[in-house]
Amino acid sequence: MQEGHAAGDGTSRCIFSETPSSLFLRPTSTEVTPWALPCCRPFRREVQADSPCAPLWLRIPAEAWALAADHLSDRDVGVSAAAARCLSEAIGSQDQWSRRAARAVARLPGLTAEDITCVQAVVRNDGRSEYVLRRSLLKGLAITLTARPEASAIRDLAKWCGGVVWRPGKQCDLVLIGTGRGANAAVAFQRRGSCTSTLMASWLPASCVVGQRLPRHRPGCPSESSSFSLLRSCIAPSRGSSVDYRLCCYAPRLLEGLLVSTSRLGSTDRKAVESTVRALGGDCTEELTRSHTHLIAGAPQGAKFEFAMQHRIPVVSRAWLDQTVASGTPMKERFFSVGGRV
Repeated sequence: MQEGHAAGDGTSRCIFSETPSSLFLRPTSTEVTPWALPCCRPFRREVQADSPCAPLWLRIPAEAWALAADHLSDRDVGVSAAAARCLSEAIGSQDQWSRRAARAVARLPGLTAEDITCVQAVVRNDGRSEYVLRRSLLKGLAITLTARPEASAIRDLAKWCGGVVWRPGKQCDLVLIGTGRGANAAVAFQRRGSCTSTLMASWLPASCVVGQRLPRHRPGCPSESSSFSLLRSCIAPSRGSSVDYRLCCYAPRLLEGLLVSTSRLGSTDRKAVESTVRALGGDCTEELTRSHTHLIAGAPQGAKFEFAMQHRIPVVSRAWLDQTVASGTPMKERFFSVGGRV
């Protein structure tokens, strides 16, 4: 075997290429592309698989390549099909991508059984294009999640759709807010202007089912110019096989993700506050913890008030909630403070 050292300036290197007869070294340029490799160069039509000059891998049946492709990642399949044109038909066929899409959709997190059935029906007809649409849905976007109960499923789905998930506090392109405890950070992000867009967490599964990034508001919504979903004009998203996700609004509600408690309110007022907070996307509990975002109090006194002052939880009057509903935008807490401190 002859040594294949490069002559000259030493900027070349050796690439191994396998043939039926020998294994030899061939100097090539350092700027190697798949098409430049001898084993990946396209062969002429007259070269048959049983020809002595054909490489060994060309003799593998197309059915074997198709079975092997089922165990490869999307990236490996794409690179293999691009590097050798004779493999495009075997591992880049519509049937192969339809099978791959059906398997991937069946394991998608954050989707209901009805959603999975709907997506599988779509990819069955046009597997490759529909699959690529969903895999690149969030390509190039930095996402922050504040949906603690469903955070794991939404995080995995965002990564599968091509997004990069960051921790709260970083500059990001999109914030997805869920309901319940710990989801309140997104509202603070929006007010500080550290994110481009804020949406409900249910926006991502719905967009994945449809195969496109859904807008904040449904077409023709009277609140289309608003950053929030309003009770009188917006249609809240719901999950189910009979739901058309394109007819729902995904802008966050006025109190989306907030965690509220009450103090020194009458029984009737307390029930009214709880129902209003939940209708606006927040959650209201009897106890008060450090995870709470607001305390609605009727007087600056009591154990809850002292706890809120100690842990810097805003204490506001019920007028803060009433004005938020009336104006259609979250009010500043400092104008409705109880006890002179927010």
